[in-house]
Amino acid sequence: MHALRLVGVTDDGTRLVLTGAGDEFVLPIDAALRSALRSDAGHHSSHGHSPSAR
Repeated sequence: MHALRLVGVTDDGTRLVLTGAGDEFVLPIDAALRSALRSDAGHHSSHGHSPSAR
């Protein structure tokens, strides 16, 4: 499994832009993603994952 890094959001605001392993990917910002983020918001962990795009 490859780690992906958040680069930003597309100009139209409908997809996240991610990079990893030399490739660029887009992830639709849909109900499933929003739900996953909401359910994870109250469960912070120390697994080294950062929600910021630096």
